[in-house]
Amino acid sequence: MMEVIKELPQVFADFAEQRKKSFLTVKELKDKGVPVVGAYCTYFPKEIAMAMGAATVGLCSTSDETIAEAERDLPKNLCPLIKSSYGFAKTDKCPYFYF
Repeated sequence: MMEVIKELPQVFADFAEQRKKSFLTVKELKDKGVPVVGAYCTYFPKEIAMAMGAATVGLCSTSDETIAEAERDLPKNLCPLIKSSYGFAKTDKCPYFYF
């Protein structure tokens, strides 16, 4: 049987802290002039980015809050993941798109 090492609120706090570190890491890469390539899924061949000296970042959306904004430009029947991510970029709510 597997034991839970941390209480659930601590796990959520750890995820939030790691997310913050990830955003700061991307900023550091951009400050150093390292290209950053955003990918929507694991099917993206990271070797292409690595071959050009770039770092990769997963652009999965975290909520549906920006879909309505995205649908001002995109069709309503488009994939919700793409609409959410586009909405985060359009509304400047995603640091990865900013960098």
